[in-house]
This record gives sequence, structure tokens and C-alpha cells, in this order.
Amino acid sequence: MYGGKLTKEAAQEGLRLYGEVVDIDEARRHPGSHPNIDLLLNALKDGKEHEVVVERS
Repeated sequence: MYGGKLTKEAAQEGLRLYGEVVDIDEARRHPGSHPNIDLLLNALKDGKEHEVVVERS
């Protein structure tokens, strides 16, 4: 995430980091098994910037 935005570049970096511990191809074959990876893959696919809001309780 860069400056509160999930950009294409941030999604690529996130997938690179997740790829160190999770099989990204397996996650692609089983949507829903890794929701965070699904989010990153969707961000790459649509190419849009997504604003990220962190709520603290």
C-alpha cells in the first residue's frame, strides 16, 4: 500500500511477498481460499487505485 492507496505496483509487491509463503497459482485456482491474495489479484486485473481505510476499534 502506498500512501493509503492500493495501486497496481502495491498489488504486485504484495503478491511477491505473499509468494514467499503461499502458492499464488494455487490461490488463483481456488478463489476464496486466500481472500487477501484475491484482493491483490483483482487490483491488478482492474488496474485502478483503491483507497484503503483502516478502522481502529
